[in-house]
Amino acid sequence: LMKIEDNISFNWARDKTPDESIAICTFSARWSGYVEGKYTEDMDLSIIADDGVRVYIDDKLVIDEWHPSSANEYTAIVPMANRQFHKIVVEYYQAQGGATCKLFWKSAGQEKEIIPMNYLYSTPIN
Repeated sequence: LMKIEDNISFNWARDKTPDESIAICTFSARWSGYVEGKYTEDMDLSIIADDGVRVYIDDKLVIDEWHPSSANEYTAIVPMANRQFHKIVVEYYQAQGGATCKLFWKSAGQEKEIIPMNYLYSTPIN
């Protein structure tokens, strides 16, 4: 099943899934695309996940927490440049219990927020 999402901000709780054709508590998801840098500075990229999660920026693994867990927040410092596109891949799996996956950014110039859809792209813009 493929979908285009506005951002990565999901809380499927204990009784929901990304799609009714997918079993509860035994699914995985993979988001891929590009994030546009908002400022030229280091960004704190963080993800709240329940259960396992991996995040790649420009093909580099920056968060690797591929294990069952409750909703935990994991952070990586990622250099970004204003108006530059960075490849991003987020892999997530749900094992049991709650099911959450939310991707945030924060920097000196940016308050912590879910990365908004106007900075996420399926392909880089020339």
